[in-house]
Amino acid sequence: MKRYLASRIVASAALAAVFLLAGRASATEVVYYPPQVTGKKVRRQVRYFLYKKNLRADKRRVFDKFGYTPHRIRINGYGRVTERWQYLDRGLEFVFDADGVLVSRRHIRAESRRSGIYH
Repeated sequence: MKRYLASRIVASAALAAVFLLAGRASATEVVYYPPQVTGKKVRRQVRYFLYKKNLRADKRRVFDKFGYTPHRIRINGYGRVTERWQYLDRGLEFVFDADGVLVSRRHIRAESRRSGIYH
């Protein structure tokens, strides 16, 4: 009972803080309210939405054209940060710098998902 009461008090305080901050926002600001995240699937969808919302520059254009790829590699080497996105089914690789600007685009060997299963 104490644990339940404590969690309700914390939730009420957080909600009050959100409403206070929303009152301070100007007409040009966009205020994102914390979603009611309940469950594994919804948490994944919220992470996906926030990832897409925060993409900038060329990364956003590539994402809009080709979609999400799980083959993302971020490399911090030689004083530079680069990120490689590979679309294995289409045979494309994009390399971005730290600011999201496209550095290079190249063709790689396209892989069929079923080719590794049957051979």
